[in-house]
Amino acid sequence: MEGGKLPGIEEWTYAARNYSAINDHMQLQQIAWYGKNSDGITHRVGTKIMSKNQLYDMSGNVWEWCDYDSNSSNRNTKSNKKPVKGGGIDSNDLETFSIDNNLWLYPTATGYAIGFRVVKYNK
Repeated sequence: MEGGKLPGIEEWTYAARNYSAINDHMQLQQIAWYGKNSDGITHRVGTKIMSKNQLYDMSGNVWEWCDYDSNSSNRNTKSNKKPVKGGGIDSNDLETFSIDNNLWLYPTATGYAIGFRVVKYNK
């Protein structure tokens, strides 16, 4: 039987590593919808350059909810916040789009620039 889940932080980071390091806004414009090119709205997935893993929008468009990895020390247990990664249309700072960057939000957080990606797995 097949199922899906949120990616763990390490899974998400591994999948996103196939983009080159983002060094400037010209490069970011080729792979991501963000504050300077999105007009403040989300865009259809797949309209920017695909990664080497054949994934779209690992940077920009919407922040993506992640889960904790099993056997990991990346838990934010003090505040019960969950990680989101990738930056969104509300982001402009290049550091935001670093694959090693985590933003921590309460699980009840909502917004036009928050979404998720499902990882397929076999049960």
